[in-house]
Amino acid sequence: MFIGRRRGARRVGEAGNIYVDRYTTEEWVLAGGVVVLSFLDLVFTLIHLQAGGREANPVMDYFLQTGGTDAFIIAKSLFTLLGVSVLLLHVRFDRVRFLLRMAFVLYAALFVFHLYVIYVRMA
Repeated sequence: MFIGRRRGARRVGEAGNIYVDRYTTEEWVLAGGVVVLSFLDLVFTLIHLQAGGREANPVMDYFLQTGGTDAFIIAKSLFTLLGVSVLLLHVRFDRVRFLLRMAFVLYAALFVFHLYVIYVRMA
């Protein structure tokens, strides 16, 4: 990942659908951004839950209801890290970079929504 040699295609015609050992700065920023924004979503969700709100994601709500806050935090973290790892591993495959970008955009929009909810509560 950090010391590998393969940054791109080795042969002509291998432009897409390849695995690489080294990722571009954009790929790292997108993956890291998704992880950071997911962590912020976790923090804001916990704040929202303490104020009497509910978890909107039924899968995460299941973990929250059956295992409590600790299970929720562990599940959210593991799902995020696993998902980002799979996307990063396949980032040079058709449409996967687009999916990574969309994950970043969706988490950014969710972050803005959390800020809006907090602002409305404070007003």
